[in-house]
Amino acid sequence: MSAKQRELERKHPGFSPSCIADVTKQMRGDTHAVDRTLREMEAATTTVAANIAPRPIPAEPTARSAKHAPTIAELAEAQRRYDEAARMLEGNIIDLAPVHIPSPPLVTTPSPATATAATATKEPSTAAAVAPSPLNGPIVTAQLTEGAASCDIAFEFSVPSPSTSDWIALFIHDRQLSHSGYEWTQGAFRGKGVFKNLAHGTYDVRLLRGRDSEHYLARSNPVLVGPPVTLRITGADTELLSVEYSGGSERSGDWIGLYTAGSRSNKKYLAFEYCTTHPAGTVRFATPRQPGNYDVRYFKAASGYAYSGAATVTVPNVDSLTATSLTVTGGTVTCDVVWKCRSRARTSGDWIGLFEPTGTSRQYLLCQYLSHGTIDASGNAGTLHFDLSKLNPGTYEFRLFSPKSDELPLRAPVVIPRH
Repeated sequence: MSAKQRELERKHPGFSPSCIADVTKQMRGDTHAVDRTLREMEAATTTVAANIAPRPIPAEPTARSAKHAPTIAELAEAQRRYDEAARMLEGNIIDLAPVHIPSPPLVTTPSPATATAATATKEPSTAAAVAPSPLNGPIVTAQLTEGAASCDIAFEFSVPSPSTSDWIALFIHDRQLSHSGYEWTQGAFRGKGVFKNLAHGTYDVRLLRGRDSEHYLARSNPVLVGPPVTLRITGADTELLSVEYSGGSERSGDWIGLYTAGSRSNKKYLAFEYCTTHPAGTVRFATPRQPGNYDVRYFKAASGYAYSGAATVTVPNVDSLTATSLTVTGGTVTCDVVWKCRSRARTSGDWIGLFEPTGTSRQYLLCQYLSHGTIDASGNAGTLHFDLSKLNPGTYEFRLFSPKSDELPLRAPVVIPRH
């Protein structure tokens, strides 16, 4: 709004902005018409003001505040003033729209009895209608239904900010994508349900949103359906892992799988073995070559890859290289080098060399392929015999190499005495 428009609005507060804008248009084009229009507006304002009766002051204070909405009488008076000014300025001002002032909302002060009743109706009729506290976040709990041989999992959920795309799904425990059953929450704050007639195994229940079945809002504790199976693992530092189980079923088809620890897919086993038809027994696996943690899981027949028991074992690093049986006979010095390398498969090109401690991998003094010595039945250990008679007394070291990898971190010091 220009300075001239603001001045007109200050002098003539009873006119709408559109009225003042049209006057401004006239001011740009015809100075004489503007003067005439202003004089008529001032005369109209004086006449209207003289005819407005002073507003009576109420005898008693009312509940209305100073910034109250206009009454019906005030609205009628304002419209009358506007219409009268419009008739006087007819021909000089165009597009005079009537001023619309919304009527105030109807507000009533309830009596004490009415106020009590109104407050009571705001309370929820049942506890289920109350939204859970947002501080707690989404929650899902699950447990077996009552009964010694129950194969049903009952669940309950609550979510502070629900969505109509929320759903509850049953998963084999730790499985990431494929669910075994689901139900829609219908956008409820909380609810409960049951997944029935499940195969023996371990499950969990998850609250998800939309089509994303990988990232859940909440997950329940794992729930085991059926009797548990106990597993005990031995022989991690040997060539064979022994897995003893108890509590298994007497049906054929039960099996035990070996997995990398934390594997989410029960289908991606490293190896598996079937169990006997007895509830207790032992199965054996070749010990994994790579050191680390591994899981063994027991599956009952027709379980759909839901395991009934699990255990974890740590496979240590048993790779070693040792210089032993150093013998000095007259001017002859001999030494046996015992090697053990289970972390990778042996190849025909693996070899052991003798080096000065500061020598590079190409500066070997003696060397032999592993195949030139004795190798045990596992193929992961053996012995090589070295003649050190031509070397000067001092400190040396043996190193184990493979053509398919860099130098292995296997070294064995040896001290050749005077001879």
